[in-house]
Amino acid sequence: MPGSHNRWMDLGAKGAAFIVRFVFPDTCAGCGAAGSWMCELCERELVEISEGWRLGASRSTSLDDALQGGAAAVGLRARFVFAGPARKAVHLLKYGGERARAGWFAQIIEPILPPADGDMAVFVPVPLTERRQRKRGYNQSAEIAKHLSRRTGIPVVSAALRVRETQPQVELNGIERLHNVRGAFSATQAVKGKHVILIDDVVTTGATMRECGRAC
Repeated sequence: MPGSHNRWMDLGAKGAAFIVRFVFPDTCAGCGAAGSWMCELCERELVEISEGWRLGASRSTSLDDALQGGAAAVGLRARFVFAGPARKAVHLLKYGGERARAGWFAQIIEPILPPADGDMAVFVPVPLTERRQRKRGYNQSAEIAKHLSRRTGIPVVSAALRVRETQPQVELNGIERLHNVRGAFSATQAVKGKHVILIDDVVTTGATMRECGRAC
Protein backbone atom coordinates (compact mmCIF):
# COMPACT_ATOMS: atom_id res chain seq x y z
CA MET A 1 0.00 0.00 0.00
CA PRO A 2 1.22 3.58 -0.63
CA GLY A 3 1.23 4.48 3.07
CA SER A 4 3.26 1.42 3.96
CA HIS A 5 5.72 2.14 1.15
CA ASN A 6 6.21 5.71 2.40
CA ARG A 7 6.87 4.48 5.94
CA TRP A 8 9.54 2.09 4.68
CA MET A 9 11.09 4.89 2.64
CA ASP A 10 11.14 7.11 5.72
CA LEU A 11 12.73 4.38 7.84
CA GLY A 12 15.28 3.76 5.11
CA ALA A 13 16.26 7.43 5.01
CA LYS A 14 16.60 7.57 8.80
CA GLY A 15 18.67 4.40 8.74
CA ALA A 16 20.98 5.84 6.11
CA ALA A 17 21.37 9.04 8.16
CA PHE A 18 22.27 6.95 11.22
CA ILE A 19 24.93 5.06 9.26
CA VAL A 20 26.45 8.28 7.96
CA ARG A 21 26.51 9.78 11.46
CA PHE A 22 28.04 6.59 12.85
CA VAL A 23 30.74 6.32 10.21
CA PHE A 24 31.40 10.06 10.06
CA PRO A 25 30.60 11.42 13.55
CA ASP A 26 30.71 15.13 14.36
CA THR A 27 34.25 16.11 15.28
CA CYS A 28 35.57 19.40 16.63
CA ALA A 29 37.36 21.46 13.99
CA GLY A 30 39.78 22.75 16.60
CA CYS A 31 40.98 19.64 18.44
CA GLY A 32 39.30 16.72 16.67
CA ALA A 33 37.30 15.56 19.70
CA ALA A 34 34.18 13.60 18.76
CA GLY A 35 30.69 14.74 19.67
CA SER A 36 30.32 18.22 18.16
CA TRP A 37 31.52 20.36 15.26
CA MET A 38 33.14 22.73 17.78
CA CYS A 39 33.76 21.70 21.39
CA GLU A 40 33.29 24.10 24.32
CA LEU A 41 37.03 24.53 24.88
CA CYS A 42 37.71 25.43 21.26
CA GLU A 43 34.68 27.72 21.18
CA ARG A 44 36.42 29.82 23.82
CA GLU A 45 39.27 30.42 21.35
CA LEU A 46 36.96 31.91 18.70
CA VAL A 47 37.40 35.68 18.40
CA GLU A 48 33.95 37.20 17.95
CA ILE A 49 33.29 40.27 15.82
CA SER A 50 30.77 42.38 17.68
CA GLU A 51 29.77 44.88 14.98
CA GLY A 52 29.15 45.01 11.26
CA TRP A 53 31.33 47.23 9.12
CA ARG A 54 31.45 48.80 5.70
CA LEU A 55 33.42 46.76 3.17
CA GLY A 56 36.99 47.99 2.97
CA ALA A 57 36.64 50.22 6.04
CA SER A 58 39.78 48.89 7.70
CA ARG A 59 41.86 48.74 4.49
CA SER A 60 44.17 51.17 2.76
CA THR A 61 42.75 54.31 1.22
CA SER A 62 43.45 53.11 -2.34
CA LEU A 63 41.57 49.86 -1.83
CA ASP A 64 38.81 51.64 0.06
CA ASP A 65 38.33 54.05 -2.84
CA ALA A 66 38.37 51.21 -5.35
CA LEU A 67 35.78 49.25 -3.43
CA GLN A 68 33.50 52.27 -3.42
CA GLY A 69 33.78 52.69 -7.19
CA GLY A 70 30.17 53.00 -8.29
CA ALA A 71 28.85 50.02 -6.35
CA ALA A 72 25.79 50.09 -4.19
CA ALA A 73 26.51 50.04 -0.47
CA VAL A 74 26.94 46.57 0.96
CA GLY A 75 26.55 45.99 4.67
CA LEU A 76 28.74 43.19 6.00
CA ARG A 77 28.24 41.02 9.05
CA ALA A 78 30.68 38.34 10.14
CA ARG A 79 30.67 36.26 13.30
CA PHE A 80 34.30 35.32 13.95
CA VAL A 81 37.81 36.38 12.98
CA PHE A 82 39.33 33.97 10.44
CA ALA A 83 41.88 32.42 12.79
CA GLY A 84 42.39 29.41 15.06
CA PRO A 85 39.50 26.91 15.21
CA ALA A 86 37.34 29.09 12.94
CA ARG A 87 39.96 28.93 10.20
CA LYS A 88 40.27 25.16 10.61
CA ALA A 89 36.49 24.77 10.39
CA VAL A 90 36.37 26.71 7.12
CA HIS A 91 39.17 24.63 5.63
CA LEU A 92 37.47 21.37 6.60
CA LEU A 93 34.21 22.51 5.01
CA LYS A 94 35.87 24.03 1.97
CA TYR A 95 38.71 21.65 1.19
CA GLY A 96 38.19 18.63 3.45
CA GLY A 97 34.92 17.44 1.93
CA GLU A 98 33.10 17.82 5.28
CA ARG A 99 29.89 19.10 3.74
CA ALA A 100 27.77 18.41 6.83
CA ARG A 101 29.84 20.95 8.78
CA ALA A 102 27.83 23.67 7.01
CA GLY A 103 25.10 23.15 9.63
CA TRP A 104 27.41 24.52 12.34
CA PHE A 105 28.18 27.58 10.22
CA ALA A 106 24.47 28.26 9.76
CA GLN A 107 23.94 27.95 13.51
CA ILE A 108 26.59 30.56 14.30
CA ILE A 109 25.56 32.90 11.49
CA GLU A 110 21.83 32.95 12.26
CA PRO A 111 22.10 35.31 15.29
CA ILE A 112 23.81 38.01 13.19
CA LEU A 113 21.49 37.93 10.18
CA PRO A 114 19.99 41.32 9.28
CA PRO A 115 16.27 41.78 9.95
CA ALA A 116 14.38 39.93 7.21
CA ASP A 117 12.12 42.05 5.02
CA GLY A 118 9.07 39.80 5.23
CA ASP A 119 8.51 37.61 2.18
CA MET A 120 10.92 39.73 0.17
CA ALA A 121 14.13 38.31 1.67
CA VAL A 122 16.20 35.65 -0.11
CA PHE A 123 19.54 34.00 0.59
CA VAL A 124 21.89 34.12 -2.39
CA PRO A 125 25.09 32.06 -2.08
CA VAL A 126 28.21 33.46 -3.70
CA PRO A 127 28.89 31.08 -6.62
CA LEU A 128 32.10 29.18 -7.32
CA THR A 129 33.71 28.94 -10.72
CA GLU A 130 32.58 25.88 -12.69
CA ARG A 131 36.04 24.32 -12.36
CA ARG A 132 36.15 24.66 -8.58
CA GLN A 133 32.53 23.49 -8.26
CA ARG A 134 33.35 20.31 -10.20
CA LYS A 135 36.53 19.67 -8.25
CA ARG A 136 34.93 20.24 -4.83
CA GLY A 137 31.60 18.60 -5.64
CA TYR A 138 29.59 21.31 -3.90
CA ASN A 139 29.56 25.01 -3.12
CA GLN A 140 30.25 25.51 0.60
CA SER A 141 28.37 28.84 0.61
CA ALA A 142 25.31 27.19 -0.94
CA GLU A 143 25.44 24.47 1.73
CA ILE A 144 25.50 27.10 4.50
CA ALA A 145 22.61 28.93 2.83
CA LYS A 146 20.53 25.71 2.67
CA HIS A 147 20.95 25.16 6.41
CA LEU A 148 20.12 28.81 7.12
CA SER A 149 16.98 28.43 5.01
CA ARG A 150 15.86 25.44 7.08
CA ARG A 151 16.42 27.42 10.27
CA THR A 152 14.75 30.66 9.18
CA GLY A 153 12.29 29.81 6.41
CA ILE A 154 13.97 32.32 4.08
CA PRO A 155 14.33 30.71 0.63
CA VAL A 156 17.63 30.13 -1.15
CA VAL A 157 17.83 31.52 -4.68
CA SER A 158 20.85 30.57 -6.80
CA ALA A 159 20.58 33.86 -8.63
CA ALA A 160 24.23 34.95 -8.67
CA LEU A 161 26.24 33.52 -11.56
CA ARG A 162 29.93 33.46 -12.44
CA VAL A 163 30.25 34.68 -16.00
CA ARG A 164 33.99 34.03 -16.23
CA GLU A 165 36.72 32.06 -14.51
CA THR A 166 38.83 33.91 -11.95
CA GLN A 167 42.01 33.17 -10.05
CA PRO A 168 41.63 32.00 -6.44
CA GLN A 169 41.47 35.20 -4.36
CA VAL A 170 43.76 33.70 -1.73
CA GLU A 171 46.68 33.99 -4.19
CA LEU A 172 46.24 37.76 -4.68
CA ASN A 173 46.71 41.01 -2.77
CA GLY A 174 43.92 43.52 -2.14
CA ILE A 175 43.97 45.52 -5.39
CA GLU A 176 44.59 42.36 -7.44
CA ARG A 177 41.55 40.73 -5.81
CA LEU A 178 39.39 43.68 -6.79
CA HIS A 179 40.44 43.53 -10.46
CA ASN A 180 40.27 39.74 -10.47
CA VAL A 181 36.52 39.68 -9.76
CA ARG A 182 35.55 42.87 -11.58
CA GLY A 183 32.67 41.94 -13.90
CA ALA A 184 32.90 38.28 -12.92
CA PHE A 185 29.27 38.02 -11.74
CA SER A 186 25.81 38.47 -13.14
CA ALA A 187 22.41 37.96 -11.54
CA THR A 188 19.09 36.57 -12.70
CA GLN A 189 15.70 38.26 -12.47
CA ALA A 190 14.99 36.11 -9.38
CA VAL A 191 16.50 38.85 -7.19
CA LYS A 192 14.49 41.70 -8.71
CA GLY A 193 12.75 43.63 -5.93
CA LYS A 194 14.14 41.29 -3.26
CA HIS A 195 16.06 41.91 -0.05
CA VAL A 196 19.18 39.95 -0.95
CA ILE A 197 21.30 38.38 1.80
CA LEU A 198 24.55 37.20 0.23
CA ILE A 199 26.19 34.20 1.92
CA ASP A 200 29.90 33.40 1.74
CA ASP A 201 32.30 31.56 4.00
CA VAL A 202 35.16 34.07 4.28
CA VAL A 203 35.64 37.75 3.53
CA THR A 204 39.09 39.35 3.40
CA THR A 205 39.15 42.57 1.37
CA GLY A 206 35.45 42.37 0.51
CA ALA A 207 36.09 42.47 -3.25
CA THR A 208 34.06 39.34 -4.03
CA MET A 209 31.12 40.39 -1.88
CA ARG A 210 31.19 43.88 -3.33
CA GLU A 211 31.18 42.66 -6.94
CA CYS A 212 28.55 39.96 -6.33
CA GLY A 213 26.41 42.56 -4.56
CA ARG A 214 26.83 44.92 -7.51
CA ALA A 215 25.47 42.22 -9.85
CA CYS A 216 22.49 41.56 -7.60
